Amino acid sequence: MRLSWPQHLQAARTIELTGDQHRGTSLALMGLSLLLLAEDLLELARLALADADGTVRVGGAEILVRLVREQGAAEARVLLQQLQGDSDHRVVAAALNGLQS
Repeated sequence: MRLSWPQHLQAARTIELTGDQHRGTSLALMGLSLLLLAEDLLELARLALADADGTVRVGGAEILVRLVREQGAAEARVLLQQLQGDSDHRVVAAALNGLQS
């Protein structure tokens, strides 16, 4: 069964709320495996970036990188710039990688 975007988004929110240890992987796979509109990807990235887990934030940064590279999304570039101050060096590295695009 294939879920619609609203169902995927609700699943992402549920994963975040339950604290599932696999939420980062789930969010990243949703973002990479679906053909989503830019605004949907941006929302998914924001969910990931709001997470306390650095691995999840890296996934959010990678979604932003995709938006910058594939669509030149200015809003995603601004969010990547803000991530340069993240406490997790992996998030900073992902942000810098995207800003070089």
